[in-house]
Amino acid sequence: MEESLRLRLAAVDPDFRHLEEQHGQFERKLAELMEKPYLSTEDQVEEVRLKKQKLWLRDQMESRCSSWERRHTAAAS
Repeated sequence: MEESLRLRLAAVDPDFRHLEEQHGQFERKLAELMEKPYLSTEDQVEEVRLKKQKLWLRDQMESRCSSWERRHTAAAS
């Protein structure tokens, strides 16, 4: 995802901004887990869950970026 497009979209789309905030929260939680010297079974399950959630959020952000680009490219034509 292009950084300038991501920043532009975050400035105008509150839903996109919310997706980004959630993605960042999951990223921080994963970082906290990775600081542990040993992951319990529960921690391992949580790690997988967080990674799946982050991936889903990234896919949603990518989709919104693609849609936004298509709409604005078509409008400029």
